[in-house]
Amino acid sequence: CSGLTSIPLLDTSSGTDLSYMFSNCSGLTSIPLLDTSSGTDLIYMFYSCVNLEVIPALNFSSATYTQAMIGYAYNIKIIDVMNISNSLSVDNCLLDKDNLINIFNNLVDIPQDSAELNINNNPGVVDLLPSDIQIATDKGWIIYY
Repeated sequence: CSGLTSIPLLDTSSGTDLSYMFSNCSGLTSIPLLDTSSGTDLIYMFYSCVNLEVIPALNFSSATYTQAMIGYAYNIKIIDVMNISNSLSVDNCLLDKDNLINIFNNLVDIPQDSAELNINNNPGVVDLLPSDIQIATDKGWIIYY
Protein backbone atom coordinates (compact mmCIF):
# COMPACT_ATOMS: atom_id res chain seq x y z
CA CYS A 1 0.00 0.00 0.00
CA SER A 2 2.92 2.36 -0.55
CA GLY A 3 0.86 4.35 -3.08
CA LEU A 4 -1.96 4.99 -0.63
CA THR A 5 -1.80 8.63 0.56
CA SER A 6 -5.13 8.90 2.38
CA ILE A 7 -8.03 6.69 3.25
CA PRO A 8 -11.72 7.41 2.94
CA LEU A 9 -13.97 7.41 5.96
CA LEU A 10 -14.39 3.74 6.87
CA ASP A 11 -16.98 2.12 9.10
CA THR A 12 -14.71 0.34 11.56
CA SER A 13 -17.22 0.45 14.41
CA SER A 14 -17.68 -3.32 14.55
CA GLY A 15 -14.16 -4.31 13.55
CA THR A 16 -12.31 -6.31 16.18
CA ASP A 17 -9.11 -7.32 14.38
CA LEU A 18 -7.54 -4.16 12.97
CA SER A 19 -4.00 -5.53 13.13
CA TYR A 20 -1.70 -4.64 10.23
CA MET A 21 -4.53 -2.57 8.71
CA PHE A 22 -2.20 0.19 7.47
CA SER A 23 1.18 -1.30 8.39
CA ASN A 24 4.00 -0.15 6.12
CA CYS A 25 1.74 2.18 4.12
CA SER A 26 4.68 4.48 3.49
CA GLY A 27 2.70 6.94 1.34
CA LEU A 28 -0.11 7.43 3.86
CA THR A 29 -0.15 11.05 5.03
CA SER A 30 -3.56 11.33 6.69
CA ILE A 31 -6.34 9.25 8.14
CA PRO A 32 -9.88 10.18 9.11
CA LEU A 33 -11.30 9.64 12.56
CA LEU A 34 -11.77 5.88 12.95
CA ASP A 35 -14.06 4.19 15.45
CA THR A 36 -11.71 1.73 17.12
CA SER A 37 -13.83 1.24 20.25
CA SER A 38 -14.59 -2.41 19.34
CA GLY A 39 -11.06 -3.19 18.21
CA THR A 40 -9.33 -5.83 20.30
CA ASP A 41 -6.27 -6.52 18.14
CA LEU A 42 -4.50 -3.37 16.93
CA ILE A 43 -0.98 -4.77 16.60
CA TYR A 44 1.05 -2.99 13.88
CA MET A 45 -1.98 -0.98 12.77
CA PHE A 46 0.09 2.10 11.79
CA TYR A 47 3.55 0.60 12.14
CA SER A 48 6.11 2.19 9.83
CA CYS A 49 3.66 4.63 8.23
CA VAL A 50 6.63 6.90 7.66
CA ASN A 51 4.75 9.88 6.20
CA LEU A 52 1.77 9.91 8.55
CA GLU A 53 1.79 13.05 10.76
CA VAL A 54 -1.37 12.86 12.87
CA ILE A 55 -3.34 10.03 14.41
CA PRO A 56 -6.73 11.42 15.43
CA ALA A 57 -8.66 10.41 18.54
CA LEU A 58 -8.68 6.63 18.78
CA ASN A 59 -10.52 4.82 21.54
CA PHE A 60 -8.68 1.80 22.91
CA SER A 61 -11.36 0.78 25.42
CA SER A 62 -11.65 -2.79 24.03
CA ALA A 63 -8.04 -3.23 22.91
CA THR A 64 -6.15 -6.19 24.27
CA TYR A 65 -3.22 -6.17 21.80
CA THR A 66 -1.58 -2.85 20.90
CA GLN A 67 2.13 -3.67 20.76
CA ALA A 68 4.07 -1.95 17.98
CA MET A 69 0.88 -0.28 16.78
CA ILE A 70 2.53 3.03 15.99
CA GLY A 71 6.29 2.46 16.15
CA TYR A 72 8.63 3.71 13.46
CA ALA A 73 6.14 6.17 12.06
CA TYR A 74 8.91 8.75 11.79
CA ASN A 75 6.78 11.80 10.99
CA ILE A 76 3.96 11.44 13.51
CA LYS A 77 3.75 14.62 15.54
CA ILE A 78 0.34 14.15 17.17
CA ILE A 79 -1.23 11.02 18.62
CA ASP A 80 -4.58 11.42 20.32
CA VAL A 81 -5.47 8.12 21.95
CA MET A 82 -7.89 7.33 24.77
CA ASN A 83 -8.32 4.49 27.26
CA ILE A 84 -4.92 2.86 26.78
CA SER A 85 -4.67 -0.21 29.03
CA ASN A 86 -2.17 -2.44 27.19
CA SER A 87 1.46 -2.11 26.25
CA LEU A 88 2.06 0.41 23.51
CA SER A 89 5.07 1.56 21.53
CA VAL A 90 5.24 5.04 20.05
CA ASP A 91 8.99 4.99 19.55
CA ASN A 92 10.79 6.75 16.73
CA CYS A 93 8.11 9.36 16.08
CA LEU A 94 8.24 13.17 16.32
CA LEU A 95 6.25 13.55 19.53
CA ASP A 96 6.97 16.62 21.62
CA LYS A 97 6.68 16.88 25.39
CA ASP A 98 3.02 17.99 25.31
CA ASN A 99 1.99 15.04 23.13
CA LEU A 100 3.84 12.59 25.35
CA ILE A 101 2.15 14.01 28.45
CA ASN A 102 -1.20 13.75 26.66
CA ILE A 103 -0.53 10.04 26.14
CA PHE A 104 0.41 9.66 29.83
CA ASN A 105 -2.82 11.38 30.86
CA ASN A 106 -4.86 8.99 28.72
CA LEU A 107 -3.35 5.82 30.16
CA VAL A 108 -5.72 3.70 32.23
CA ASP A 109 -4.79 2.75 35.79
CA ILE A 110 -3.52 -0.83 35.73
CA PRO A 111 -1.95 -3.29 38.20
CA GLN A 112 1.64 -2.21 38.91
CA ASP A 113 4.12 -3.01 36.12
CA SER A 114 1.63 -4.93 33.98
CA ALA A 115 2.03 -2.82 30.82
CA GLU A 116 4.80 -0.95 29.07
CA LEU A 117 4.93 2.28 27.09
CA ASN A 118 7.93 2.75 24.81
CA ILE A 119 8.55 6.42 23.97
CA ASN A 120 12.19 6.06 22.86
CA ASN A 121 13.58 8.38 20.21
CA ASN A 122 10.96 11.11 20.35
CA PRO A 123 12.24 14.70 20.55
CA GLY A 124 10.00 15.50 23.54
CA VAL A 125 11.61 12.84 25.74
CA VAL A 126 14.54 15.12 26.62
CA ASP A 127 12.11 17.77 27.91
CA LEU A 128 10.16 15.45 30.19
CA LEU A 129 10.51 16.03 33.91
CA PRO A 130 10.46 13.21 36.48
CA SER A 131 7.00 14.46 37.51
CA ASP A 132 5.80 13.97 33.91
CA ILE A 133 6.99 10.35 33.83
CA GLN A 134 5.38 9.87 37.23
CA ILE A 135 1.95 10.51 35.69
CA ALA A 136 2.36 7.16 33.93
CA THR A 137 4.23 5.26 36.61
CA ASP A 138 1.64 6.25 39.22
CA LYS A 139 -0.92 4.48 37.00
CA GLY A 140 1.15 1.28 37.07
CA TRP A 141 3.00 1.69 33.76
CA ILE A 142 6.62 0.91 32.96
CA ILE A 143 8.02 3.66 30.72
CA TYR A 144 10.94 3.09 28.34
CA TYR A 145 12.63 6.27 27.24
